[in-house]
Amino acid sequence: MTRTSLTAAWTIAVLSMGTNLVPVVNGSQGYDTAPLTKAVHAFLNGGQVYTEKGAGDFLYPPSALLLLLPLGALGIAWAGRLFFVIDLATILCAAGLLLNVFGFRWRGPAGAITLFGLSLAWPVIFTLDAGNVNGPVLLGLAGFLLATVRGRWLAAGACLGLTLALKPILAPVLLVVALYRRWKTLGIAVGIPAGLSALVILAVPSTRSFLHTTLPLLLHGQNAQIQEVSIALRGAAARLSVPDPATHVIEVVVALITLALLWRRWRGDQTEPRRVVELTTIALVGGFLLSTFAFQHYGIFLLPFAISLADRSSPHRHWLTAGALFCIATRQGWGLNRLPHRVDEILAERFTLALLVLLLVFWLGIRRETLRPSASRMTGDAGPEPVLVAPSDPLSSTSSS
Repeated sequence: MTRTSLTAAWTIAVLSMGTNLVPVVNGSQGYDTAPLTKAVHAFLNGGQVYTEKGAGDFLYPPSALLLLLPLGALGIAWAGRLFFVIDLATILCAAGLLLNVFGFRWRGPAGAITLFGLSLAWPVIFTLDAGNVNGPVLLGLAGFLLATVRGRWLAAGACLGLTLALKPILAPVLLVVALYRRWKTLGIAVGIPAGLSALVILAVPSTRSFLHTTLPLLLHGQNAQIQEVSIALRGAAARLSVPDPATHVIEVVVALITLALLWRRWRGDQTEPRRVVELTTIALVGGFLLSTFAFQHYGIFLLPFAISLADRSSPHRHWLTAGALFCIATRQGWGLNRLPHRVDEILAERFTLALLVLLLVFWLGIRRETLRPSASRMTGDAGPEPVLVAPSDPLSSTSSS
């Protein structure tokens, strides 16, 4: 790509991001920041941090209170503005780290394309508008992946542990760490949130209510209001009037499929960083589907997989993957007045369906990679001629230790 074309690509990407941020900046941003700020103020002033309200309440573990302490110096309005900046900065930094994981320069064409894609992705825009903690969690996920690729597993455990201490949405990634048999990493990842939470509970005994009030609420899917917007299998099945026994069977099947995909992908092509990114994505997709509740903006955590498709060796570069990611990244529904009502109801669950399609995508990709060596042996094809690559710019490559 010429310098002029690269400049044009970056100009379009920056203008697209700026244009899509205008409604966010002009709107009442930070509505997810409000319960965080109230909880920190209650924590510092001896008030009640956890209640039984569910939606709109502080639902994070006690360890999150320590990480969010700076909010105690701000009012709700300023906290919302601060989190907008934090989310924007962390999402952009995470994208840069993920590009680095795959050996791309953030200042190159890949960076411009990634920024343009982020500007159009509804989970990103929602995160910036709501002011939730998904931006820092995404940065932690990117740090985890970069550290694993470089062989720094203790640092990877610290990155993952900090995300779990803030919001345990990445808990399924612990399965990936277990597959790699990095037990110290697993101990660090679990020990950080557990240790910080224990410290908070010992210092402020009232925060124990998280264990007997908030945790049971989360395990039961909060309330009907949350289930109405949940994209987990349980919520989607309820909206489609699927009987509970059938829903339980579907959940068991999806759980078994997820575990089978994790095992087969682990035993398959060992090329990194693709393997760890795909294993992480499989675990997260299965976790979202099987959780008691999940939201559409959780699609932001599929960014590593989306960037991995730039790797030409990826077996997932086909229309089915693109269609699934498109359904996850867009907000516009497909309901049409001229369609039967039942069809509209099914189309409204496109996010859940897209997650199921992603599991199919991984199965097809694993099968394709399994057939490649067999085809080579049958045809006597020894593969392409080796290509000697000149040393790359140090800014465009990742190092492994």
